[in-house]
Amino acid sequence: MNRVLLAAACAAASMAAPADGQVAGGVATEVPLRVHDGRLYVPVRTAGGAELHFVLSTGTGVTVLTETTARNLGEGAALTLGGQSVPLDGSQTLPDASLVTAGKAFAGMIGANTLNRFDLLIDVPGGKLVLRPPGPSVQWSGVRLSEPVRLQVFHGIALGLEVELNGTKYGGLLDLGTAAVLANARAMADAKLSAGPATLRIGDTTFTDVSIGETDHPVVRRFAGNDTGFVLVGAHIALDCVLSLSWVHRELRTCVK
Repeated sequence: MNRVLLAAACAAASMAAPADGQVAGGVATEVPLRVHDGRLYVPVRTAGGAELHFVLSTGTGVTVLTETTARNLGEGAALTLGGQSVPLDGSQTLPDASLVTAGKAFAGMIGANTLNRFDLLIDVPGGKLVLRPPGPSVQWSGVRLSEPVRLQVFHGIALGLEVELNGTKYGGLLDLGTAAVLANARAMADAKLSAGPATLRIGDTTFTDVSIGETDHPVVRRFAGNDTGFVLVGAHIALDCVLSLSWVHRELRTCVK
């Protein structure tokens, strides 16, 4: 995620309402899930039926619109994801160029105030995102997943977790709106990440040959000072691995590798 998007995610974090589990219809909803240059995106519908492409971002608090999208939608607009409402109250607006990736212009970002109302199955290999109202526990039939990785949920939005890089444990954040896995300078140095691809471990699942980028953004420093290693876990882990994510149950499950 670039600096503009990270800043928007940080600012929005204090504005989104916590998950309340109230979902229209009470049944699972499946929508297409696609990838462009490492970014996960989904189709969002306007009230007139037009399809817009929005980045799927677990680290952004509210709905984000580009300036052009906001102008075209106008006042009183309504958006839906698989028939479920996408809140626009408190939405953020970014310059169009902030959401252009490898020649593709996205219309906005789906943030946590939409996603935290559901248990999610993020299945990039199968090309689908499944949104289901939270039940007593997280269960997905026909999918083999790891044991739960416990998450810390900050302000109903930000998802904290523990990860290992090259065998060393660090605190981190899960932000699938970011394409890459990023680490601050302390983690880069401690785990000797300049020497080549890293091994990333989340719970019982190990991801090998992971390229790690360095970040010094204030969003990361907000959760860890300069003397503490910290990792921002992006969509890279979902590209060939099914994920289950729940704000209500505070857990992440990954494919079994």
